[in-house]
Amino acid sequence: MNRRIETALVRDYSENMTQYDREIPSIQRLINDYLSSSSVGKYVVFLYIRGNNGVVLKSSNPDVDWFQDGIKANGKVIWPGVVDNPSMYRTTARIIPVTRPVIFSDTRIPIGWHVFAFSPALIGDVFEDFRMDQNRSMVILDREKRVVFHREPDKIGRAGVYNFLEPLHDADSGSRKVVINGSPRIVTCQKSPYSGMTVLIIHSLRTLERQFNYTLVVLVIVFLLTVIMFFFMTYYLSNRLTKPLAAILSRLKQVSSGAFVVDESISGGEEMGQGINEMVGRIDTLMGELIRREHEKSQLEYRVLLNQINPHFIYNVLNSIKVMADIQKTEGISAMASSLGVCGACPKIV
Repeated sequence: MNRRIETALVRDYSENMTQYDREIPSIQRLINDYLSSSSVGKYVVFLYIRGNNGVVLKSSNPDVDWFQDGIKANGKVIWPGVVDNPSMYRTTARIIPVTRPVIFSDTRIPIGWHVFAFSPALIGDVFEDFRMDQNRSMVILDREKRVVFHREPDKIGRAGVYNFLEPLHDADSGSRKVVINGSPRIVTCQKSPYSGMTVLIIHSLRTLERQFNYTLVVLVIVFLLTVIMFFFMTYYLSNRLTKPLAAILSRLKQVSSGAFVVDESISGGEEMGQGINEMVGRIDTLMGELIRREHEKSQLEYRVLLNQINPHFIYNVLNSIKVMADIQKTEGISAMASSLGVCGACPKIV
């Protein structure tokens, strides 16, 4: 609500009609200007505002009595549905009126009521992008089962067009299988608790079955492709990961048991396999170098021991001969053994 309109509906003009004549016409022009400039103004057939102080503001004169129930509704919003346009000069044969209270913004107290009626063309323009054909359509019914919206404009305002949907229409929502013009249909409804209007979505059962079968085929294809991809990925991962890892583990066990031989079968571009072969090669080289050094060390020790053992052995033998010669009193042999035991470069045998 506009603040000037609220003020006009609560002000007492009984003792100051001059102020009434000054303010009300300008407010009336304000309402007319707003309707003419508003995006939905072209759909408003008439607007009627009445305050509890007796002030009346209107865009046209709706001399009808169907909104009396709305006035007596104690603040409730009344949607009587689609009705004939009572205006003498009319641009549309039928209208959808709404009666509701005017609430003062400061105190939240009703200060009057207003009725505005709009053309059913508003609903048609709202749903103009909704695809409707022989396979799918939408219908809106009011509380009295009169058609508010239909793809065929000549059916708007007619009652009894969808009497076969009465059990469904009386419910808040639901679906039902019906036959329309010999064709099986699925009708789904949703009832508005605010306006009491019911939206019906009518689908061709055959079309739904085709869509269901198509969806089922797509799901089966997707399932089969998923299974194929699963086995393909399993095979791929097995060849690319599982088998190479098993071969590498087997090779590591062989290496741990002392088989330091490069295995070209695990090289094949695999970084880990190449690393293992390089490791085995380095270990084999180091082991060979270690063995060679140990062999050289053993040979050196052998030669040192041999050099230590040979002189002592000869000297001991000669000394034994000399002793035996002395026992047998063979002085020539004793002297010869003594001469042989003399070595300028070796220590004297004791």
